[in-house]
Amino acid sequence: MATFGDQRRLSGLGRLALGTEVVASYLLARRRLSARAPLPLDEPGRARPVRYRSRPLTVPAAACLGRRADRVLRMVLRREPTCLELSLVVLTLLRRRATAARLVIGVTGPQEFAAHAWVEVHDQPVLPAGADFHRLTELRG
Repeated sequence: MATFGDQRRLSGLGRLALGTEVVASYLLARRRLSARAPLPLDEPGRARPVRYRSRPLTVPAAACLGRRADRVLRMVLRREPTCLELSLVVLTLLRRRATAARLVIGVTGPQEFAAHAWVEVHDQPVLPAGADFHRLTELRG
């Protein structure tokens, strides 16, 4: 059975289940961000684990899950999701799969300020990290 994080092709039902999970995670993140409610990043056990997954995902499988979440959000939102939106969704998906991950926020130099968010598993980015960004903070998921 595909677990939505592995790199195998998903069935139609698997795509529907993953799409539903991605949209639900997105709506939860948007609600918390707009209400300025605290994000449950360091609260263990807040995200319900997926029952069919007993082992944490590998870095390539987590990256595959991130790409799939990005595709779903692009279709649903009809625009490119922001790096923070996508990172919060992927972080939630990884937590549900018992995979330790970190949300990293980075910034550029003082001349032209920019910020970027990405997710790492085992110190490896599973979403594009951006070469010009220096780590500002890390939050465990």
